[in-house]
Amino acid sequence: MLQQFAPTEVDPLEWLSVQPPQALARLEQRLRGYAVVHAEPDVLLRHSVLPGVSPDLRSAALFLACASRSGHVRQQALMILPTLPGRLQLAAALLRCNDWVHVVREAAHAAVMALLARCEPKDVHAVWPLVARLHNAGRVDREWVTTTLELWLCAPPQRLLLESLLAHRDAPTRIHAYRLALDQNPVWAHPLRKRALHDGDPQVARLAFRHLLAHAGQEEIVLLCRHALRAPSGQVRVSALRALVERQVEDLPAILEDAVFDRAGAVRTLATWLRARTGLSPSVALWRDELDTGRRGLRRFALEGLADHAEAEDAVRFHAALPTLGAAGQRTCVRGLIKAEGGVGLGVLLASLEIANASLEFCIARATPLWPSDLTTELLGDIGQREMSGMARARLLRRLQILPRWRHLEMLLDYRPSEMDGQRWRADLVDNWVKDSAQYTPISRERRQALLERIRGQADGLDIGQSDRVAQAVESA
Repeated sequence: MLQQFAPTEVDPLEWLSVQPPQALARLEQRLRGYAVVHAEPDVLLRHSVLPGVSPDLRSAALFLACASRSGHVRQQALMILPTLPGRLQLAAALLRCNDWVHVVREAAHAAVMALLARCEPKDVHAVWPLVARLHNAGRVDREWVTTTLELWLCAPPQRLLLESLLAHRDAPTRIHAYRLALDQNPVWAHPLRKRALHDGDPQVARLAFRHLLAHAGQEEIVLLCRHALRAPSGQVRVSALRALVERQVEDLPAILEDAVFDRAGAVRTLATWLRARTGLSPSVALWRDELDTGRRGLRRFALEGLADHAEAEDAVRFHAALPTLGAAGQRTCVRGLIKAEGGVGLGVLLASLEIANASLEFCIARATPLWPSDLTTELLGDIGQREMSGMARARLLRRLQILPRWRHLEMLLDYRPSEMDGQRWRADLVDNWVKDSAQYTPISRERRQALLERIRGQADGLDIGQSDRVAQAVESA
């Protein structure tokens, strides 16, 4: 049965013995599929009790019997499980707590409690993610989970196990453990809240913060809110900042100054609004000072903050910083330049060509294009001489397609380079114009006639093939 799921080059019994709890849950679901080849139920049960059978084979047989299509087999297997305590057996019993047959669920409850009393703490720790997910299962007796299973974990003899679950690598398991542990003892709750506020999972940190506001005294709230200002979660840092403002702590101006240089945009935005509300100097002044002096060593966050609130005078700062930054910093500078200049100028257009970023592309597409009014035939030739990758050149050609169609063509006809590189660049530009010429753009009869005379007169240096394609596009417009 296991060979249907295990990799071909791996021993199926060894493979099953090392599967994590979530993988065992998925395997149990797949075992109920119609395409699965099942062994005879009595064979599974017989292998679980026969003398001389290896422990791995016995554990695998019991696990598979607990996933049998027969409710009687599942019930009998659950009754055998407590006689062979182990990680796989406890996992099988926990999975059956969500069984669709009531008597099987009752047998699973009994097996779980018996196995918890006999299994090694490391085995219980390993499979506890299955317990943490029981609350979301559809057929679980939640009253049994709360009054029996969780009550067992909260008992004093299981204190070390509960503490180990607080550091479990599975985030939902840590949330479950903290939810139980925080209500155990007020003395224990303070260090737990402090620890949880810096947990890597935002849900754990938010749980600790809600518990802090609901159960702690004002002195502890202020103390841990200061601690939470350095939490990994930006949402927790926002909540901590709000709580400190509500309590009007003495060093609030210094806290808000630090917050405007936070790595999270939500924290910077809140701090900016709070500074304006409390009559402090605007955040943009602090960001400009940092970019001009660098005295705080927070240039990156100053750029990110100023990019959201940039004014015309800030364009020079972003242009100066742009060549010195990596890809992420360049994206920030381009965003700031768009904000400062009120649209996409020629400098922004050229600076963004080598930056491959979908959000930046979207930002440029939404902004007002200012560069078409600044583009001349000479500038078009100079751009062609710039060193740029094939990707950047393709991006430039695509952006040139927003130029007014007939003005674009007249500019190309006026551009007559003499050197070979310039002629190749012009050929690319003309082919790009022809490719985009399917869209309808009105043209007067006089302008059409003048363009056709220039094209057919061969006065503008187009080769015969290009001349024919361009003329056909003009005639069909």
